[in-house]
Amino acid sequence: MANHRASNGGDDTSVNAFIHILDVTFSYVRGTPVLKNFSTEILHGNFLGLLGPSGSGKTTVLDLLAGIDRPETGSITFAQPNPAITLVFQHPVLFEHYSRKENAEYRRWHGALRGRFTSERFSRLAKVLALDGDFLDDRRPLRGMSGGEQQRLTLLRELSIAPDILLLDEPCTGLDPSVKREFLILLSEIVSEMNVKCIYATHHLDEVLPLADEILYLPKTQGCNTNCSVQSVAEFMRCPPSVDAAVSVMGSLTTILDGVLTPRGNDWEFGLNPTTAGSVLAIPVNSVIPSNIGLAFDLVARSEQVATVRVQNQRIILQCTENPQALLLQGA
Repeated sequence: MANHRASNGGDDTSVNAFIHILDVTFSYVRGTPVLKNFSTEILHGNFLGLLGPSGSGKTTVLDLLAGIDRPETGSITFAQPNPAITLVFQHPVLFEHYSRKENAEYRRWHGALRGRFTSERFSRLAKVLALDGDFLDDRRPLRGMSGGEQQRLTLLRELSIAPDILLLDEPCTGLDPSVKREFLILLSEIVSEMNVKCIYATHHLDEVLPLADEILYLPKTQGCNTNCSVQSVAEFMRCPPSVDAAVSVMGSLTTILDGVLTPRGNDWEFGLNPTTAGSVLAIPVNSVIPSNIGLAFDLVARSEQVATVRVQNQRIILQCTENPQALLLQGA
């Protein structure tokens, strides 16, 4: 039976990880797993960026951690017994029949964690989030609040009990850039001050880069995330784990080209797919394509100025010098 449990402090090769997920499988539709034998160890620091495209399982991971859903198989283990976990959803969850203050203080009166609420902490957080003064006493309908105000009110409610782990599921969806920036600055300050461990799910790398200690990337193909390793932010930026992860790093400046690698003496020649416009690139290597990450080579290109090339699991990643663009070449 799948379960949540506390660590017994036994022999563990990753003693610094706060959460251990082992062989977890979960499906919304029987026979179509979103997660299949999924194992990883996360939260070595205080802030994890959970990245991946839509449908990769980010929300599923958060729901499993929060106990909203239960795995079909496998286990989720926490280093701390029975940690207090709260979740901020993609769209603010507020109760229309409650006032602003009643929404903000909801956890003061409801739920198993209400004993963790303190008025002093609530008042301090309300001030930091610019929700103090007359704002909470306003009796007007909640629909008159802006998206940023609603999300800050939700954050105040979830932080008012000083959770051990704060989960955020794309909390900046629909927010204007300036409002998003303000929300992220406030989140960073509060999480740091309260020493709350945070997992922030998003498919926007720019939202977690200023905040995260580490990044876990879930691939876009459901059920193919058996073993996903956590990387430091620097490692993720330098060596993304997959082509679609690299696209998230480079954004719209990334071009993915298909082709075939063919040995030509001591070189490997990359021939582009006939349907893909471009040139043939000759990559000097010894006799085989190295698979170790981050190895750099000089590149002779017939029509492109390229500064570096690195090889990652048969994937050739070229960094151009004339424009801010990377070519990710997938070998056959």
